[in-house]
Amino acid sequence: ENEIQRLKLAIEELSLLNELAIAASSSSDIQATLNIIIQKSIKAVKAEQGSIKLISSHSERMLETFIHQENISKRAIPFKVGDHIIGWVLAHGQALIVDNLAIDPRFKITAKEQQDIHTVLSVPIVFAGKIMGVLTLINKKTKEPFNLDDQRLMSILAAQAGQLIRNSQLQEDHIKKKQLEHELQIARQIQLSLLPRENPKIAQ
Repeated sequence: ENEIQRLKLAIEELSLLNELAIAASSSSDIQATLNIIIQKSIKAVKAEQGSIKLISSHSERMLETFIHQENISKRAIPFKVGDHIIGWVLAHGQALIVDNLAIDPRFKITAKEQQDIHTVLSVPIVFAGKIMGVLTLINKKTKEPFNLDDQRLMSILAAQAGQLIRNSQLQEDHIKKKQLEHELQIARQIQLSLLPRENPKIAQ
């Protein structure tokens, strides 16, 4: 039975990574890629909500947030708590499972946050040995805590997500560069069109 369970988990992992790769390869838009990753993550571990925070190159906004909700009738994740959890993951460079946020001494939360968030799974997204963001999942639909199988699956997914996100960023940068070159070419043509076709004649 244990061997069958291991084989089942392996098949689920391969299927998830294959679905993720196929879906993400169809889009060069970073927003779409991030949303696909979150959607697949939510489905894989039966979470209520998920988010990705990417480390930004802009110092004034270190973390950029991308949120997807499985149930749109619920409000978005309270990211005051999310920032504490994500800060822990960034500081320690490892995955985090919170079984019961209300009693976890590492995180101070408000009564409202305690009501909204119960269990958390957060894993670093790594590319080329560096953390580029954090994938966070909130509340299992089964009302159970996230487990080590969930953590393992999301860690595997996050490893592939890092490559997919980087590919999307490079494609997006390439598209923006091409657009800029096109705009500069148009500007150059406009400038040239304003110049006289012949050298002006100066009266003697």
